[in-house]
Amino acid sequence: MTFQVLLHRDARKFLERIQRPHRDRIVAALRSLETDPFTPRPGADIKRLHGTRGRNDLYRLRIGKFRAVYDVEGSEVLVTEIWERGHGYDI
Repeated sequence: MTFQVLLHRDARKFLERIQRPHRDRIVAALRSLETDPFTPRPGADIKRLHGTRGRNDLYRLRIGKFRAVYDVEGSEVLVTEIWERGHGYDI
């Protein structure tokens, strides 16, 4: 099954603000979610985030010093937020 990766407006703005080499690396990592957004593997450090009351569990993708949080709904991967490590998980 192939998934479609969609970016929230905030995630898109973050990508526009960072330097191009970082942006390219993040985009490549997000594209790896098109094949399997659930299973951790080399090149895709994925972790399920528990404790999101009233919602489905979210997932975190580690991309070097950056983190992307996303939700999977059907065949869509919704990237809600991207930030640099150290900013915490205040969702």
